[in-house]
Amino acid sequence: MSAVANLTPSQKQNVSIIVSRCIAKGITNYFAQGALLSIALKEGGLNPSAKEISYKNTSNSRIRQIFTKTKALSDAQLNTLKNNEVAFFNFVYNGVAGNGANDGYKFRGRGYNDLTGRGNYRAIGKKIGVDLEANPDLLSTNPTVEADALIQYFIDEMILGKQLGKLKLYNSTGINDFKTLNDSLGAFYHANAGWGHSMAQIQSDPTGGLAKAKSTVSDFYTLVSKGISNNKTATGGGLFFLILTIIAIAKRKQISSWITQQTA
Repeated sequence: MSAVANLTPSQKQNVSIIVSRCIAKGITNYFAQGALLSIALKEGGLNPSAKEISYKNTSNSRIRQIFTKTKALSDAQLNTLKNNEVAFFNFVYNGVAGNGANDGYKFRGRGYNDLTGRGNYRAIGKKIGVDLEANPDLLSTNPTVEADALIQYFIDEMILGKQLGKLKLYNSTGINDFKTLNDSLGAFYHANAGWGHSMAQIQSDPTGGLAKAKSTVSDFYTLVSKGISNNKTATGGGLFFLILTIIAIAKRKQISSWITQQTA
């Protein structure tokens, strides 16, 4: 399981926290857990301190691919903009998810899945009992807060996906109803990109993100579904798998603090 074997001790600890919080919040479907972990690795490297950084060393063609709003800018205009980090994020995220003209930088992507936008910070924060609108940096400093935010985001999106009739494209009626990795990853990736995209747009994978997530999802699925019963199936430490065994036994108990103490 190369994806798991290559994780750092910090990443493994964060995986344990995410899985334990999934179980505490009722997400017990292994396909869903595997997909969620692969998205978290792709987006933020399973590192809650991750957040969007300057794009000044990114090519203009790539920036235009990521941020369609920049397609209207000339190369000279875009070169000037991308050299000012605050101005850049304020421009590309103006009007996104409840952002005002000067909110883009403050509420740029943070955490395991690059949560973006004042409205999303406010809504997710209320549901997990943390004021993320007033304290956005909690999404880059607190692994448990970010795990809860990540999970809550996908809980909400799967409900929305069902309401929009999108989830049935992935043969599912809810977050605990996935039956294949292909369906779970497709749905989680689609939810993260936004249900406004068509399935064809998601599958065309213009950014390469879906392919990146596909390269790890099988390993994470094996970890959460089988690794807990066979701690010799991957390198990286018996304690890691012992933790997952305890997670499986504890089920809905909140044990993330125990995990932190044991892996410190």
